[in-house]
Amino acid sequence: MVEAAIIPMVMGGESQPLDVGRRRYRTTSARKRALVVRDRGCVWPGCDRPPGWCQAHHLDEWLRGDGPIDLDNLALLCARHHHDVHEGGRRLQRDESGTWQVHLDLPPPRTPP
Repeated sequence: MVEAAIIPMVMGGESQPLDVGRRRYRTTSARKRALVVRDRGCVWPGCDRPPGWCQAHHLDEWLRGDGPIDLDNLALLCARHHHDVHEGGRRLQRDESGTWQVHLDLPPPRTPP
């Protein structure tokens, strides 16, 4: 008996996989090229780092099971801003117009005992 699985996939112009379910953590080189074309460098407001200095960041964390590895869930960030998102309590979000915004995720205020 043969077992098979269907994995949803979106292909690029030369049959490169751009969106491929959740089996892989790292983005493909084709998806990274599409990300470079879309973002043109670090998307952090005011940053001018070129794509070669950037990493693909998952907007919704893949490791927690929240985020797929597709272009809608990825953004290019330079190492400094990628660190700020993961260690500095900041969250990157794209609004309806396509503009990137940074939000500071603060813990809830403490109430005195």
